[in-house]
Amino acid sequence: MSKQAPKYIEVFSKLRQALISGEYPEGSFLPTENELVRMYGVSKSTVRHAIKILRENSLIEVKQGSGAKVLPTVQKPILSAKYRDSRLRSAVSVRYNTAGEQKIENTRAAIDMVQAGETVAAALQIGRNSKVYRLQRLQLVDGAAFGYMVNYISEQMTPGLPEKGEIVTNLYDHIADHYGIGIVSAEETVGAALAGFVEAQLLRVEVNQPLIVLRRLSIGDRGPLEYCETTVRPDLFQLVITLSKQEQP
Repeated sequence: MSKQAPKYIEVFSKLRQALISGEYPEGSFLPTENELVRMYGVSKSTVRHAIKILRENSLIEVKQGSGAKVLPTVQKPILSAKYRDSRLRSAVSVRYNTAGEQKIENTRAAIDMVQAGETVAAALQIGRNSKVYRLQRLQLVDGAAFGYMVNYISEQMTPGLPEKGEIVTNLYDHIADHYGIGIVSAEETVGAALAGFVEAQLLRVEVNQPLIVLRRLSIGDRGPLEYCETTVRPDLFQLVITLSKQEQP
């Protein structure tokens, strides 16, 4: 973890790892605020900050008078009776609901530098208010905007990014070419949100229309590289998950 990361991000990261590893199973409760203070040797405000980020990332729910209840961190596979004793192989694809040629393209990225908020700082393991590059662009299918993508990349990892030339298509290829950083893994979660004024204008939908939100954390060979949030129209874009029987070796 970066040495600039404040204590609350350190506590958040440790608790998140404990949840993922099963140390605190689904349905159980985290230690009390006072217990966490003693466990990590930090202040109550630091613990509250870490708990807030856990809640914002849908890892826990805080019940008044009960504490922080652990939510599922991994979706359980759905098995039919026929394949109950077999392994299933999953494949994820995308479906676009248009009648045209389905030409997919991105608009030119608008790049500026902003201060990392709590969610971005926690994802990239940097200090809150650290400098990050923000890339904003629209995703188009047959000329219609179906997605609004915002990428956050640590300025420490990619200094001078706007001066490295226009990012035409693949962000990861661009970073690999100019900084020698390769992508090791990525985790993407699917959520939902209501369209605000900005999303309504960019995606040409009504305010408060339900939208899909894709949140992705990409890990490079030097550590967390990119946090991305993409808001998409469910009438034009769908994720399709196909499950098939996987033969035993």
